[in-house]
Amino acid sequence: MKTDPNTVLAKSKPEISLQEHIEDCLKAFTCIQHILPALPKIAQKENFWDLLFSAVYLHDWGKSHSEFQKVLRREPNHRWNSQRHELYSTVFVETLDFNDSDKLLIKRSILGHHKDFKDLKELWVPLEEIQEWERNQIAKSSCKHKHDFPDNLKKLKSNYPTLQHLQSIWHSLYKKHCSTGTKKFTFSAINLNFPDHPYVTVAKATILEQNSSSEKWKPENSYYWKNFLLWGATKICDHLGSARMGTLSILQDEDFQFLNCYRSDGGYSHQRQLAQTPGNCILIAPTGTGKTEAALFWLQKQLSRGQGRAWYILPYTASINAMYSRLQDPEKGFSSAQQVSLFHGKADLFFSSIFANRNDKQGDSSSVFDQEVLYKLREHDGLYFPLRIVTPFQILKWFYTVQGFEKGITQLAGAKLIFDEIHAYDARTFAQLLICLEWMQKYLHVQILIMTATLPSFMMERLKNSLGGPSLIHADQQLKDQLKRHLVAICEGSIEEQIDAIRECLADGKRVIIVCNTVEKAQMVFNEFDEIVCKTLLHSRFIFTDRQKNETELQKKENKLLIGTQAIEVSLDIDYDVLFTEPAPLDALLQRFGRINRKPPHKIIEPYPAFVCTQGGEYDHFIYDRELVQNTLNELQNVIDFEEGVISENNLQDHLDAVYPNWTDSQKKEFEESTVYFEHQLTRLQPFRKNKEDEAAFYEQFTGIQVVPIIYFEDYKRHIHNFDFTESEKLVVGITRGMYQKLDREGKIEKVSISFLKKTENKEKVHNFYVLVASCYYDPALGLTNEHDTSMSIGENFM
Repeated sequence: MKTDPNTVLAKSKPEISLQEHIEDCLKAFTCIQHILPALPKIAQKENFWDLLFSAVYLHDWGKSHSEFQKVLRREPNHRWNSQRHELYSTVFVETLDFNDSDKLLIKRSILGHHKDFKDLKELWVPLEEIQEWERNQIAKSSCKHKHDFPDNLKKLKSNYPTLQHLQSIWHSLYKKHCSTGTKKFTFSAINLNFPDHPYVTVAKATILEQNSSSEKWKPENSYYWKNFLLWGATKICDHLGSARMGTLSILQDEDFQFLNCYRSDGGYSHQRQLAQTPGNCILIAPTGTGKTEAALFWLQKQLSRGQGRAWYILPYTASINAMYSRLQDPEKGFSSAQQVSLFHGKADLFFSSIFANRNDKQGDSSSVFDQEVLYKLREHDGLYFPLRIVTPFQILKWFYTVQGFEKGITQLAGAKLIFDEIHAYDARTFAQLLICLEWMQKYLHVQILIMTATLPSFMMERLKNSLGGPSLIHADQQLKDQLKRHLVAICEGSIEEQIDAIRECLADGKRVIIVCNTVEKAQMVFNEFDEIVCKTLLHSRFIFTDRQKNETELQKKENKLLIGTQAIEVSLDIDYDVLFTEPAPLDALLQRFGRINRKPPHKIIEPYPAFVCTQGGEYDHFIYDRELVQNTLNELQNVIDFEEGVISENNLQDHLDAVYPNWTDSQKKEFEESTVYFEHQLTRLQPFRKNKEDEAAFYEQFTGIQVVPIIYFEDYKRHIHNFDFTESEKLVVGITRGMYQKLDREGKIEKVSISFLKKTENKEKVHNFYVLVASCYYDPALGLTNEHDTSMSIGENFM
């Protein structure tokens, strides 16, 4: 709908007036006060909400510039020349009755609400350069236009009536949106006679201060946090306002009613203890004893002491997807879809599959719409959701200044963090998590719950030190006495030598799991069972659609045989009868054991057999330390000799400590190097500054390499040309850097450029999109193999 031509706009698609946008942002501001109440305390700034209100109110006033209004109305003869409206917004801060230091805080937040200060430098050209161009008669009119700030300020005058109106309603909107505010604002006249460019007086001056290693720009100083949190909160309000979200949800006591059945004798003692435990806590409890419910009890307790956003942190995308589905089930989780969401590298694919598979006939079509709206809301910082299920990398990335880091760190103010399966991380990731936990507690006042079933004592001590003396809660002795789920046997030789024994188990009607240490071995073993119809292969080298299909199939009772890799170890809600596995360190084996005999403790009749082979594959030493594997086999032999092979929960800690007295030499080296590296990284974290090299370092450390199997390349290219990037992502396979290097040496990887035409209102532009194509055979049942697929070629690229 077109607005009145005299209305000052803030947005053009659709047309939204400046006043409407400000009020949308102020609605977000109102919510921020309730969901992030710790911000003023962390910033040590009593008038924090007054400063944030002012920054949000003024952040887009520069859009009233007459040339920018022509841009929004798509008038062809404008002379805006790619200036930045936030430069003009800063001048109005001088009308406020704050002291100079508070005004500077507001100006910085406004000036940085789109670009960081280093990026703003390109918009400012020193007067001496312009004069030099003029002497040499070089046409640099657009750059002169950018520099000629005083003359351009005059073009705000044409919209004085709108600005004066906004000033006149300031108090009423402040009273409406800042319920605790008591400030009586007074305003000086709007003065447009500012000779100095805001880049020089605000952005450049800030960069020079930070580069001087000033003590006040370190996180130990409250000055750092006044700037950081006001900047982050301003951007959050702007983005949520632009999305026109209105209110934001919080979790309250009534949202946890589904836990009522666990509150008395129906639950475990560790669940009831967590419901009464304030602050940091470590829970050690066996698999299948209600740790998820215990975590939610703890979360409810922390929220009763003060609001903050919550994160449930898991190591793998499969476990995150499963947890999201569980907490979306009204019988097992929250009744509203607006309470929880998930974030990981493939989250968009997961959500799109939910919508694609939804049957509209099963419910009101509006519920489908609501889910799709919630999917879109994820794009706006995720702050909409009180509880997010994520990998730790979704938090760690903010400390590497990945896009949106200022909003992410601001959202962590007073956060409640639940880390499940903490045992699953390698030494490098574990080191960075420990430092991150200490840092977030010290500066952001977060509360932390750590949960694990198994963890070596030396790692537990490091965790306890990082959490500063947390409460320790264990499952009770009686419960652990009941848990004798697994009967271990050691099989001499390789997994291939157990094929006949596996067939015998299948013939007896048993459901069998086989776990191999490499994808290649799992694919080979899978091919040995051609006669078995109901079988599934699971590993990391499937495209998304096939992986999702396999995860669905293995849940079915008809599925008699599951073959896979470490992908089987975590958070798959499956229960089989017999396990055959290649050798691995004890913590990995315990996770594999956990896929059989997963009945509740009171229903366990007898332990189920877990067969561990003594011989692995040729390349297993690249995955697991040989010493740890041998220590594990020795300890399992002790279990057989002295405990008749029965794995008892009571003795698990002793077994783990026997295998893991400390880091191996290589793990210790990795841990120490990662500690030093990340501690240095934190010193580079500054407000108003994004470091592209740090962002690249994050992706180098924590992400694999994506390739497209050659069989799907034409489909992938078609999706790119149709701008359907979600569908194109469903056709990629993640591989390790080691496998990438191997395939590259063998000539099976090709970097391909796909060109496509992107049209805008005024022009067309050719974009080049690069993708790695793997010339390897792909089969929907097997996944990506190492076998060279010579039947297809990439052919010519086209637009």
